[in-house]
Amino acid sequence: MKYFTKTFQKIFILIFLLLNCEKDWDPVVSPIPFKKVGFDKISVASLSIDSNGTIFAGLVAESVYISKDNGETWSSINSPIRATYAIEVVTDDSIYFGGSGLYIFLKQQIWRTIYTSLFIHSIARDQKGGIYIGTDFDGIIFKNTIKQESRNLGLSDVPVNDIKVLENRLFACNINGLFYLDTLGHQWKKTSLQQEVYSIAINSSNFIFAGTSEGLYVSDDAGLSWQFISYDFQVQDIRVIKIDVDDNIIVGTNGGGVYLSTTNGTSWMKISSGLQQKKIISMAFSPEKILYVGIEYGGMYKGKYY
Repeated sequence: MKYFTKTFQKIFILIFLLLNCEKDWDPVVSPIPFKKVGFDKISVASLSIDSNGTIFAGLVAESVYISKDNGETWSSINSPIRATYAIEVVTDDSIYFGGSGLYIFLKQQIWRTIYTSLFIHSIARDQKGGIYIGTDFDGIIFKNTIKQESRNLGLSDVPVNDIKVLENRLFACNINGLFYLDTLGHQWKKTSLQQEVYSIAINSSNFIFAGTSEGLYVSDDAGLSWQFISYDFQVQDIRVIKIDVDDNIIVGTNGGGVYLSTTNGTSWMKISSGLQQKKIISMAFSPEKILYVGIEYGGMYKGKYY
């Protein structure tokens, strides 16, 4: 009788875990449900937060908005840009905005125009004063902000979805896959990822994560080889990846919501409670572990994820 009792207990526990494996549950992490904080029925294409906690939101076919109270209220900063797809906070006094042109937002709300004829999809920076600008069909432009020099690095003809820098290696992705460039001026090399790659993120151990149209991948050898992260994200179309200072990984999917890993991608939990729409197109997080999520035609949400 004791044997059957223990067997029944094990079966009950197994059934409980199977029924709850898709729920927003974790024994350590207890995220607070998302709540909407504005921009109803508008696509929030880009998000960034400076060291003072000021949130910058770039809207499709709209101006740039800022919030200084954790997203509770928003105000326009009267920008010359009318579609903002990329925001890069170089310093709190120098913020790059890309979309219908490239502009720098300086102190006292002064705007400096860099390009007006280019459409910008992505912006990244290195530790030596270099800015990398991914355009629509004009390749990647490198600007040395110290020497005030610029050059075109190639990879043109299709929009550059994202750019990241790892030491002396530049990574860029587009509809044709993921590429890297070791030395400025040399030829781009294509990785084994040949499906569309939307987003790139690098953690403190130099693990590179790539969000693609066919799932999430990771490389531990500077992009030379890639491993598929096997997990049912409900939608294997990973549009956005963000990694915080504690190496927590957050991915946003094209219809499946938001997922969190606190174990370098070996395990995941869904944290989409409260999201009314789940096509994620932008994300940013504050030092207080508050995640801000931009939705395609669905405005913006925020929630504490840890």
